[in-house]
Amino acid sequence: MALGTPLGVVGPVLLDNSTPQVVSAGSSLLNDTTSVSVAVASFVGLCAAYGTFACYFETPRQAAWILTTLAGLGMTLCCIPFVRDYATALGSVAGLHERSGFAIAVARAFQGYLAADLIVGINAYRSQITLLTGWIHHSLYLVICEVAIRRGWAHLFAFCGFMELPTFLLGIGTLFPQARSNRLFTGTFFTTRILMHTILIAQFFATRPDGSLVPALVLCGVFPLHVLWFVACIKGIIRRVKARRLLAPKPPHKSASLRLRVRHWFHGAVRESAGHWVSNRRPFRPRARAMARRMGDRLVNAKEVVMEFVGFA
Repeated sequence: MALGTPLGVVGPVLLDNSTPQVVSAGSSLLNDTTSVSVAVASFVGLCAAYGTFACYFETPRQAAWILTTLAGLGMTLCCIPFVRDYATALGSVAGLHERSGFAIAVARAFQGYLAADLIVGINAYRSQITLLTGWIHHSLYLVICEVAIRRGWAHLFAFCGFMELPTFLLGIGTLFPQARSNRLFTGTFFTTRILMHTILIAQFFATRPDGSLVPALVLCGVFPLHVLWFVACIKGIIRRVKARRLLAPKPPHKSASLRLRVRHWFHGAVRESAGHWVSNRRPFRPRARAMARRMGDRLVNAKEVVMEFVGFA
């Protein structure tokens, strides 16, 4: 019996063409109770994890990322079987196996995280719970998880858990700044929440689960929020690059460096010439006298040659 059947409804079930047998909604109640217990266990476990690890982080921003990082890690790991199905089916959502029990548990556990993050946040890091990324985002995803469970689309929600990979990377970088990689986060965010998100929107419009447009419309509704986050990420990268450029020492201008090189060369040449003149100052006059005598002798000889040539000698 499908989840979401009203309690107390009795329906006939045909088994092997035999007479109808009456099956009550007790099995549905049992499944609902089991799945809700997963949400409760997730809620309690995350609250306990926050109480254990919060003392190791100083700022409220870091404390606010403890639960989100754990949830991102859990969703990234749980989506692996569905991502494998998607890859095996050559990128077709029709190839996803339901794994209904596991998928419902994943969705319920994520609901437990959403509730824990809001309740713990109100008491521990209220300044980090904003209207858009806190109250609206978490309340919306509580409803999305419930709709996915009730409509039999929990496996689709679990498959989309790969979009939590950049959230996990950002959380690790926030909790441990030495492990932060802006390029890795930006690359995974674009690949999962922009590129793959766009592909899934097109596929869910083309391949409608149970003939419904709800999955495609949900992805369309969430996509603008991802775009806003990605734009903010790009702006942050640009801002950090500009800040590094302002702090970096400026290299000398090419023309200025050329003037400096010419000046240094000129000063060196002058010093070298002056030093050479000073070092040879004493023998300068004798050499000059000898040079003058040689030039005079040549001039005399040249005069005699000319006179002889014209016939006056």
